[in-house]
Amino acid sequence: MAPLVAAWQIHRAGRALNFTKRSFLNKQLIRNVILPLAVLLLAALFKFIVPDSLTAPGQNQPQSEFRGGAEKNVAAAPTASVVKDGIYTSKDEVAAYIYRFGELPRNFITKKEALALGWDAKSGNLWRVTDKKSIGGDRFSNREKKLPGADGRKWFECDIGYRGGRRGAQRIVFSSDGLIYYTPDHYENFYLLFDRRRQ
Repeated sequence: MAPLVAAWQIHRAGRALNFTKRSFLNKQLIRNVILPLAVLLLAALFKFIVPDSLTAPGQNQPQSEFRGGAEKNVAAAPTASVVKDGIYTSKDEVAAYIYRFGELPRNFITKKEALALGWDAKSGNLWRVTDKKSIGGDRFSNREKKLPGADGRKWFECDIGYRGGRRGAQRIVFSSDGLIYYTPDHYENFYLLFDRRRQ
């Protein structure tokens, strides 16, 4: 009888060991696979559910000219006060300057002009080789067609908020016929600020 009891105890110990091993594997599966998948799923749901207007507060809707009737979101005229030949770098002031005078402020130079002065984009030396200029006035190709096209329309771009060093992600992109857009994220999203055609 003793060998039978011993065999039974060995069998029970083996089952307990298997249960412990399975429990450990289940915990690892939950920690290493299921939890990361749940986090990714929640992040995807959050991105899908939360509207873009919450991620860019105070801005008009992206690409608003394409949104049918979204022009009502565009301000009639800039409120920032600017003067001819002033120096401006902020979004509101540069947009107001373009709206009022149809050109960039005098503190902007093209990439070609900056290169001729010794600018090296990688080293971020623009302010060392210029009198605190910002890059602006170059053509913007609109290859991805995120901005509205029209016959004869040309797009130009300029840096916004530049404070020396390497260039940031903010730009104003404006058209030859008076559309003024802002992109805070290097051409990912565009927000129509003003339309000079409605002056």
